Amino acid sequence: MTKKRKHQEDFQKVKLKVGKKKPRLENATDTTFKTKAIQIPEQLKEDGVLPTQNRKLNIKDLLSQMHHYSPGVKHNALLGLKDLLSQYPFVIDAHLSNIVSEVAAVFTDKDSGVRGAAVHLLQFLASKIRAEQIAPFFPLVSAHLSSAMTHISEGIQEDSLKVLDILLEAYPALLTDRSSILLKNFVELISHQQLSKRLKSREKLSWMLSVNPNRRVTSQQWRLNVLIRLKKFLQAVVDGSSEIEDEGLQEQKDSPRSVRNPICISWKVHANNQQCIQLFENGGLRPKINSSFRLRSLTGVMDSAEKGLSSAENLKGFIEIIIPLLIECWIEASPAQSAPILGNLLESDSQQLMQQVLSIIHLLWKLTKRHDETYKMDLWLRMNYLVDFKHHFMRHFPYSLQETAKHKKKDSCKGNKYCVTSSNSVDHLLLNLTLCDIMVSLASTSTLQMDSGWLDMIRRFVTDTLQDGSKLNSKQVNRLLGVTWRLMQIQQNKVATEPLIKAVYTLYQQRNLLFPVRTLLLKFFSRVYQKEDLRTQRIRSSFAGWKCQVQDNSVNDVDYFSFLFSTLIGFSREELTSLQGIRGKPHISQSQLSPVRLYLTDLDQFLHHWAVTEMICHSLSTIPSQSQCFDILQTGICKYLVGLVVIPDSTAGSVLCAINKLLDQACILSETLHKFLASCCYSLLYFLLTLDKEDAEHLQKRDMLWGSCISALALLPRLLRLMLQSLQVSRICREELPVVAQLLRLLMQHGQLRSHMITNEFLVQQIIKDIMTLKSGEVQEQWLTDLHYCFNIYLASHPQGPGPVNTVY
Repeated sequence: MTKKRKHQEDFQKVKLKVGKKKPRLENATDTTFKTKAIQIPEQLKEDGVLPTQNRKLNIKDLLSQMHHYSPGVKHNALLGLKDLLSQYPFVIDAHLSNIVSEVAAVFTDKDSGVRGAAVHLLQFLASKIRAEQIAPFFPLVSAHLSSAMTHISEGIQEDSLKVLDILLEAYPALLTDRSSILLKNFVELISHQQLSKRLKSREKLSWMLSVNPNRRVTSQQWRLNVLIRLKKFLQAVVDGSSEIEDEGLQEQKDSPRSVRNPICISWKVHANNQQCIQLFENGGLRPKINSSFRLRSLTGVMDSAEKGLSSAENLKGFIEIIIPLLIECWIEASPAQSAPILGNLLESDSQQLMQQVLSIIHLLWKLTKRHDETYKMDLWLRMNYLVDFKHHFMRHFPYSLQETAKHKKKDSCKGNKYCVTSSNSVDHLLLNLTLCDIMVSLASTSTLQMDSGWLDMIRRFVTDTLQDGSKLNSKQVNRLLGVTWRLMQIQQNKVATEPLIKAVYTLYQQRNLLFPVRTLLLKFFSRVYQKEDLRTQRIRSSFAGWKCQVQDNSVNDVDYFSFLFSTLIGFSREELTSLQGIRGKPHISQSQLSPVRLYLTDLDQFLHHWAVTEMICHSLSTIPSQSQCFDILQTGICKYLVGLVVIPDSTAGSVLCAINKLLDQACILSETLHKFLASCCYSLLYFLLTLDKEDAEHLQKRDMLWGSCISALALLPRLLRLMLQSLQVSRICREELPVVAQLLRLLMQHGQLRSHMITNEFLVQQIIKDIMTLKSGEVQEQWLTDLHYCFNIYLASHPQGPGPVNTVY
């Protein structure tokens, strides 16, 4: 084989045949591939799930900007947070921890604009976050607040008071739990420790007021701002204590009534799901629990610092620090320092500072009452501070407000030298009353001779204010009566108590007194009379023998009962006389079967009269000789009400209410009173049965009047018989017959009256026969059929006992 042929064999061309598949080359690359879908749901979520504000920033972006060095960025972030959270409130719950920590961190920011925006955002958050939600993060908030209050920058200190206002308003209980730290911060805001080489012991370091000329306000105004917050803080501490009562005249509490009612559980009934068990007896967010134990989340036992003002030692220590500072503030604002010629006249700014000083002392005095039995706090306070209080506080007592240059109108109460004048929301009467509360708490019967000088000053002030107190509101009257009661307890003799009782009685005689004021006065009279020693059967007390003229009236037993009776009636003799000439609707409710017509009072007057009636009945029920008391009431009713044609509905109901509560087995009613009460009962029942459903005002009287009538009829069987005897249907028009039938039906159905109605069965049967005689020859209506049915069921069959049926009107 030649070389040429061998060359051709090596590179021989492959012949392809038509219709055959081209063979695959040995060195060909395989380009086929396979694919599968991968599911990644978390990574596919878009960032738009977090809501954004108008600048397209979500909550994470805004919180991260809070750490920016630029004040403008932080300010915009705070504004953006408020905008975002107002549009999407649900974001607060999801990011509460981060929001609270970041906002609290800027309490001490150097820029005032950032702090102002933080305060506005905190105000917004406080309305959205509940106390139980923020409680886990409140220690952090409190720490930042303390840092701001003790900061070296005056602007941060001033803004910290705004933060404190918000927290006191929204979370007072959480804030007062950390009182030991915050109280020290209050002290450091207005004072500094006085360092001296002579004081070797650190515990004996004294405090003195500080003056900072770099502040934007005067030192006196700054102290006023701090003391206002301190007073609010102490008020929150007092409100959180269940053992401390409010100031003013307090009602005596009976210990048996304060015992909680036990919950009786029948396990068999409970197992069948037929009885619901109320687990929580107290309602509200903060139930008051009478327990000396306190649960803490911390494992360790509380030390004295953690107890705050609940510890007697801590309370004493704080009083020893703050009282000297408050006295220094008083001295700076007192009239002797500003203008000796003015005497006891005060300027508005000085009066406000002095008012805060006394309010703080008053609250501290109330806190000491919890430890008085064990630690004898009253004696300790008197020994340490009475001399200073007499020298500084009582020196210019009583205080008055200096008139400003603007005189728009004459004062309507210029005749009272202690009258309240409003100037920049200033009430100088409150200043004097607070001072009286503080001072009388330091006095006692054993120290009467030593304290007679300043006690006489307080007694004269209280007497003059009560006698000219027509413009006093209920809060001021309550404080006045509280001081009056304390003065009467300190000096229990006729010479000292006589002017006080006269003054209170004079105030009660004033016209146009507010309803809360008149109620307070009635409570005071009731309490005073109950305290008197009733030695004889004629109920003679220390009131007897008093012939002290008060506008030609004397205060004795006769006046006391006359006062109670006139208040029970609710109308004077002149007013009752003028009512006799009124005729016709809508003011008069008249029935042809009763000689008594009812004057329909408006709802407000009725409710007021009814509330006063309950107080009068309570006062009369406390008198030991109930039979003689009832005789006096019976005589008054027969003398002044029997014979009147028109009587107010509230008066008729009040008389029946008093009879129900004061009647006992030893009391004997006269026939005249029986007939009068029977007429009142029918007139009231007729009025209630003819009320229109659209008359919403008078419908609210129904339950009270109906209850009084039914109770009187059940208590006095003679009264029910006289009322049934008066139902002479032959004398009435046909329109009143259905009303009489409905009344009989309700009386027969009522369980309390069943036995009495059975006793009067013949009388009821005769009334029904008279009604049938008048309706003879006519189609029997449904109300007549119902009357026959009730008579046959309840009376004709003579069921024994009251039975289970008890219709409620």
